Amino acid sequence: MTLFYLCVVVLVVGVGSQFLAIATGVLVMALMGMFNVHRHGSINIAVIVLYALTSCTFLAAFCVFSIFSLVLLIQLCTVMGGIASRKLFHPFLHISA
Repeated sequence: MTLFYLCVVVLVVGVGSQFLAIATGVLVMALMGMFNVHRHGSINIAVIVLYALTSCTFLAAFCVFSIFSLVLLIQLCTVMGGIASRKLFHPFLHISA
């Protein structure tokens, strides 16, 4: 997998995690009874506020960085080969070559 496609996949996952956080927040607010028929536009304002909160807390960036570093670690272990990758994932195992 080339680096471009890896970046695209990881960015889609990051944006998806931010969307999931916003949707979960709106559903929790709806279950708590915060939205009413007489308050028009309250769901729109809630989505805007939740978007601002999730973009300021770097939720998507954290997900992107953790997945990207994990994928790069797996690729590094694949390049390094058998014994080196086993020692990287299991440092307390003493595997003789």
